[in-house]
Amino acid sequence: MEQKKISAVAEWKVPTNVKETQAFLGFANYYRRFIKGFSKIAIPLTELTKKGKLFKWNDKAQEAFEQLKKAILSEPVLAMFDPEKEIELETDASDFALGGQIGQRDSEGKLHPVAFYSCKLQGAELNYPIYDKEFLAIVNCFEEFRHYLMGSKHKVKVYTDHQNISYFATTHELNRRQLRYAEFLCEFDFVIIHRKGSENGRADAISRRPDYDTGTVKAREQVLEKNDKGEYQFTQKMETPKNSFRNFTPIHYTDTKE
Repeated sequence: MEQKKISAVAEWKVPTNVKETQAFLGFANYYRRFIKGFSKIAIPLTELTKKGKLFKWNDKAQEAFEQLKKAILSEPVLAMFDPEKEIELETDASDFALGGQIGQRDSEGKLHPVAFYSCKLQGAELNYPIYDKEFLAIVNCFEEFRHYLMGSKHKVKVYTDHQNISYFATTHELNRRQLRYAEFLCEFDFVIIHRKGSENGRADAISRRPDYDTGTVKAREQVLEKNDKGEYQFTQKMETPKNSFRNFTPIHYTDTKE
C-alpha cells in the first residue's frame, strides 16, 4: 500500500490527554459501521474520557489505539481506487492545519475512504484568513490527489463546511494568492458543495489533529456580509488585481444537501 496516502492516519500521535483521545475517537467513529466490534475495541479509550477519571495511558489503551488505526487503513474500511466511480473529496482547514479525504461509494451507497491528506500550516500560512485556508485545503488536496482526480470520468464533488468558499465562484475580485489557486484548479472538472460542519467531520478531524496545534493565536477573520445594496462583500479590503474566479475555473457552487 502506498504509505503517503495513509500517513495522515498512520502517523497520528498517541493521545496525551482526554481532549486528544476524544479527537481520535471522533474521527474513528465515522468508520465504526465498517469495523467489527468497534465498541468493544474502543472501550479502553472511551474509559479514559469519562468525567472525573484520572487520565493514564496504558498498554490496553495503546493496543486499542493501534487496532483502530489498523482497521481504518485496511479493508473493508479503506477501498482501492476505482476510475469508473464518482470521486468525493472532503476538505477542511483549522487554525493550524489542513485536512482532506477522497472517497468512493460501494454498491450500497456507503462512502469508503481511498486516501487521506493532512498538512501542518507553516509560516505566513498560519496568518491567512480562514476562507483562504479553506481554499488552500482544496488546492492542496487537488495537488496531492492529482493522479486520481485528473481526467476523472465524472465531475468531482468537493465538500466543504465553509460557506464563504461560495464567494470564489461568483466574485469579480480576487487577490494574487487566490488567482494562483484559481489558475491551478482550472485543470480539473469539479463542483463545490457546501454542507454543515457536523456533516464534514472526517476532513475536519484530520485538520484538527492535536499534534499539529502549535498554539498559534487565531488570525483575524474577514467575514462575508451584505452591504446596504444587498450585495455580498468582505468587511476588509482585498488586494488587487481584480479578476473573476469564473474566468479560470469550471466550477459550480451549491449548498444543496446531497
